[in-house]
Amino acid sequence: MQNKNISEMVNVIVKYIKNNKKAVTSMACIAAIVITSCVVFARKPVYFESENTVYLEKPVVLSENKTVAAADLVPAYGVYINEELVAAVEDASDLDTLFEEVLASASKGYTNAEAKFINTPKTLKGLFDAEYVYSAEELKVKIEKEYSQYIEVRSYVTVEVSVPYKVITKYDSSKDEDYFKIKKEGKDGINKVTTETIYINGEKQSSSVFETETVKEPVNKVVVTGKTLKSGVGSGTFAWPSAYTHNIFSGFGYREDGYHGGIDINDNGMYGSDILAADSGTVITASYDEYGYGHHVEIDHGNGYVTRYAHCSDIYVSVGEKVSKGAVIAAVGSTGNSEAPHLHFEIIENGVRVDPTMFF
Repeated sequence: MQNKNISEMVNVIVKYIKNNKKAVTSMACIAAIVITSCVVFARKPVYFESENTVYLEKPVVLSENKTVAAADLVPAYGVYINEELVAAVEDASDLDTLFEEVLASASKGYTNAEAKFINTPKTLKGLFDAEYVYSAEELKVKIEKEYSQYIEVRSYVTVEVSVPYKVITKYDSSKDEDYFKIKKEGKDGINKVTTETIYINGEKQSSSVFETETVKEPVNKVVVTGKTLKSGVGSGTFAWPSAYTHNIFSGFGYREDGYHGGIDINDNGMYGSDILAADSGTVITASYDEYGYGHHVEIDHGNGYVTRYAHCSDIYVSVGEKVSKGAVIAAVGSTGNSEAPHLHFEIIENGVRVDPTMFF
């Protein structure tokens, strides 16, 4: 009797399978996926980092909302750039080398360049639909063609530039006004200036002076004249303070990073160029402010006006010195709170900073 019952149950199961082949096949696929996942990921997770990529253990299945048979799921390593899947590879042992080759290719054509990923690529280990699995070479080509916008290239160019000497005028009140004598001849100096330029996807993002090395200091020319300086009171009109350029790249007033109490004068190659006294007066500040103006000069014009010249690379005047309008007082630099060489120029009227452009 028992054997008969068993035989009847077997017949019922066989009949059910024949009449429901699709359902049984789907259940078998699900069971196969679960079993495969358990076998593949039963090993102890491993986490490690390298310079160009971060590897993480995490089982994933990608199917794009379609039915995927267990046979189409491949244990692989998915490579993500900027949190977006690029492709998967079955062997991750050479990914570091692959990334280095991609970066080396990105830096070709640039002088003394180095490249890096803007966001470190990540690799997730899991089960992937076979259509996402690429060879290492295919992965490399896809990154180079479709993900170059996530690679930053920094190029460093070093050139020698001439540093012009300054003319220092000394006054001898015992001499006649037409007296003039060259006490020391001037000689230009030489600097090695390294510029860092950042490119993304072939487009220049920014360029700035990365390093300046003095090869030879300039020798200032010293002249003596019999013309006597006036009292140090300004004329009330102002001359442009840069001998190099009239280009203003940041104006007076409020901007994204707060209130800007002057104007920033800048142009390519401006570093080390002359800063001129905007009017005659007496130097009241010639010092360094580490967190703000850097090397800076302030001139009191004796008529309610004070001018300020900031971020200098060098200062040629001292406190108490009387200067005439147009005299060279300092050199353009990038000291203090500055991201690039420029002249920050202010006009202060009775203690209040005003827009310098109103005077030109």
